[in-house]
Amino acid sequence: MGGDNLYQYAPNPTGWVDPLGLSKQCCGGANYENPGHHDPSGKGPNNYNSSKSVLPENHEQLWNQSKLAGDGNRWTKVGTGKKAVYHRFQNDGNGNWHWNGSTAGKTSTGKPRQIELRHVPKGIQRGLE
Repeated sequence: MGGDNLYQYAPNPTGWVDPLGLSKQCCGGANYENPGHHDPSGKGPNNYNSSKSVLPENHEQLWNQSKLAGDGNRWTKVGTGKKAVYHRFQNDGNGNWHWNGSTAGKTSTGKPRQIELRHVPKGIQRGLE
């Protein structure tokens, strides 16, 4: 079995073929990590960058709820209506994903550092993706 996967969206049709549709994740399982630059607690391998928004405590839960969007990022929506908060996860190019910010983001000093709503895909905002 092999070849291009023509029956469903495949992020990498030459590297990921699941002809029986048994895998819940693509690419051998997406890898989520905390690289540290959003984490003032120092739990990641890199130092916290004080200009970045703070990683939420429930970042792993948010990751598990995230959905791949047309912009190539993964997004999680928390809440509804105008109070909804959107969390973005980005791929580092090596198959590792990390939390990258939210529409309610703040630095450790409380300075606003949010993703603008216009950068959240419309399909995510509408719950379509």
